[in-house]
Amino acid sequence: MELNNREISIIIWTTFAFIVMCLMRDLRSNLLEVFKAFFNRHFLGFFSLAFLWMAVCVYGLYRVDLWGYANLKTTIVWGVTFSFSSMFSLSKIRSDRSFFSGLVSGAIKPTAIVVFVTSLYSFSFWVEVFLVPLVLFLSMLGVVSSREEKNAMLTKFLDRLVVVIGVAYLTNVAFEMINDFNSFANASNFKDFFGPVILTFMFFPFLYLFGLYGAYDIAFAQIGLRL
Repeated sequence: MELNNREISIIIWTTFAFIVMCLMRDLRSNLLEVFKAFFNRHFLGFFSLAFLWMAVCVYGLYRVDLWGYANLKTTIVWGVTFSFSSMFSLSKIRSDRSFFSGLVSGAIKPTAIVVFVTSLYSFSFWVEVFLVPLVLFLSMLGVVSSREEKNAMLTKFLDRLVVVIGVAYLTNVAFEMINDFNSFANASNFKDFFGPVILTFMFFPFLYLFGLYGAYDIAFAQIGLRL
């Protein structure tokens, strides 16, 4: 489970941002409340059961040789991001008939393929240390500026800058793949890409059952209040 320069840069900047927030009194108190909220029994119950379900699914893939220890990093990233996003979307299961199809399309859409390919290769450490906060800053600034029509020119300029950086990443990926295609077309990378897709399908029953439990929990709570 080797980290590339981009992932190391993200960890460094995330740690730096966390330290800064801890040093600021107002942000520190809000951060403490967020941590307390995550120890709510509903949060802990969901993540504990989700972890057990994921562990069983990963073990199943391991038994059929579709998962290896080299894929641990990708699996952890998928588990954290997918479990968080799906938990806050559980309320849509009953009302949105395209809930599960939306999860599937998100896992296999072209953007996901591009993100996966670009994650395999990175620039030098200092280039990534510079680019990671720059891309984040430009993206956030673009979101803020898009709220006002008068900032249309600025929004377009920021979007183009992000596209230029994206093209630079893709160019680097293409160069690395041409130079050493065998390191790209291997079994580990195949499992890294298709493993999260398979795990997404395997996670559907858990989401459905937990969403069903949540619906009954709300219904019985309302009955209790009315009584």
